[in-house]
Amino acid sequence: MRKELLFIIFLALISAGFCADSIIIGVRVSSTGDYLGVVADLNVQVKAGSGNVYIDTTPLTEIDTQASARLAKEVACEMIGSDCSDKDFFYTIRGEFPMIGGPSAGAAMTVLTMCELSGYTTDKSVAMTGTVNPDGSIGSIGGLPEKALAAQEEGIKTFLVPLGQLRELENTTLSMNVVEVGTVRDAFGYFTGIFFSELDDEINFNEFNEFMKPMSEDLMNYSDDLYDELLIAYDNANLSYDNALIIQSLIDSVELQRNNTLGLFLNNSYYSAASYAVNSGILTLYTYYLVNYFETGTNEYVHNLLSFANNEINSFGVKINNPFILNHINDLESVNIAVDRYFEARELYNAAVDYYNESDIPDALYNLAFMYVRLETSNTWLDLKDSFNDNLSIEFSQDLLKDLALARIETAGDMITYAESVESSYYTDNAWDLLGISEEAYNGGNYIYSIFESLRSLANANLAMQLRGVTEEVVDERIELSDKLARENINLVQSNGLIPIIAISYYEYSQTFKESDPATALLFLEYSKQFALLSSQMVNSMGLGDLTFGMASQKEVGVQLLALLLGVVLGIGLVFSLLLRSLL
Repeated sequence: MRKELLFIIFLALISAGFCADSIIIGVRVSSTGDYLGVVADLNVQVKAGSGNVYIDTTPLTEIDTQASARLAKEVACEMIGSDCSDKDFFYTIRGEFPMIGGPSAGAAMTVLTMCELSGYTTDKSVAMTGTVNPDGSIGSIGGLPEKALAAQEEGIKTFLVPLGQLRELENTTLSMNVVEVGTVRDAFGYFTGIFFSELDDEINFNEFNEFMKPMSEDLMNYSDDLYDELLIAYDNANLSYDNALIIQSLIDSVELQRNNTLGLFLNNSYYSAASYAVNSGILTLYTYYLVNYFETGTNEYVHNLLSFANNEINSFGVKINNPFILNHINDLESVNIAVDRYFEARELYNAAVDYYNESDIPDALYNLAFMYVRLETSNTWLDLKDSFNDNLSIEFSQDLLKDLALARIETAGDMITYAESVESSYYTDNAWDLLGISEEAYNGGNYIYSIFESLRSLANANLAMQLRGVTEEVVDERIELSDKLARENINLVQSNGLIPIIAISYYEYSQTFKESDPATALLFLEYSKQFALLSSQMVNSMGLGDLTFGMASQKEVGVQLLALLLGVVLGIGLVFSLLLRSLL
């Protein structure tokens, strides 16, 4: 940490009065209606301030250029490992023609901001195009042939383009060097000649599997017990032909899920197996309730279930809301997951009541089944706390995370606004819904649940940006990049002695979707990245340490750039469907 502090102070000293500049390239519509590439000058300057972003453009640009500048600042500060709360950022754009849209300048803005923060001048023979995503990856853009020709006419020797888009220039005659880049970290190297060393991206699954395997076995046994009870109830039930067909169809689905669960377990994918067991348990319990409802034929059965469930949720709430004594730093995450699952169970109970009041009995029963299984998973995570032993003895309550919860809400809101300014989609809509849940939880003092929903919201916003304009041919490359970034984040946390439990869990789960559902695989990789960062943020908020992680290896990058910068000085005197919710 001391080296990082010296690094940040050093950057602040050398960057005073320094300006990073380059060109940005967009498109405009000609008088004949054709698209033409257009070049503008971009200047970035950082001064002492309070974290504000200012932008001055001539001609005037669209609102998404302003959103790009705000995100560029956030990502650059994360990449360099700098606390930018005491700095103001000034972006100046000067061009002859107005550009269509501004997101494609986001990556260039970010790289120049990194250069400004680190004191490096930029190679004027290098230019780039691409949006920037919250995790530092570079997103696809349109009008690439026109932009490439404009860059070449400007005398650019090396033109950086988003990963997977080089093929769009196959029919464009170019003499300059065109290079695909996946992240602003990669682009930084081409602009400055200083390339980041490859980060360690190996995940150590050994400790994780030691406790996840028995957890998976317990939940599989729990699901098996529910299944046995279902078969007994079904055999003894006197159902109509139509109702029997419904139940048999559901049982067939349960059996398929049970087989998938076993396959994942035998493949050592213990978290995924546990999540499939949860999914199987929900459907099994729902079918069991449905059998009994068909037998009774009255709503009184459901009313009694709701009354009993209310007692269960309140009783468990007393247990989960009491302060916990943490005996190990990894207890923090297992307790947080347990609390998150409990508050989700409460939401499910409330939904069941609403459906019952609307006379929607099937949905009421389904949410009740989901609630009970979710309480079981909450208890499972809570029991994990006793698996770790250390010399800590710290009383933990949610109030310790209030400030972090508010910060996560604000960050998610900014990122969704940016993503939506570029393109609205299912994922931005979902992000807003999740953020609404987060805000409601925060207002109710449920800060852990608020943080988790904020991070899921942020991951959806990031995914919306990643999928923008991405063709089928590029999806695999996007998955590979996100996979690598997730592994890097997890490795950074593990290298500091923590087990990022939920990040590893989501990473493992993402692997089950890579071939069948690439978008879902990307979503869980986003979850993994975001929750890896959360591990360190919670430790810092609790005062258990002072760990710095980011979307890049801030500790390694900070020391690396510091050595390089000192050399310069001496020479002259840098996170749906059932499967999306029914996780362990």
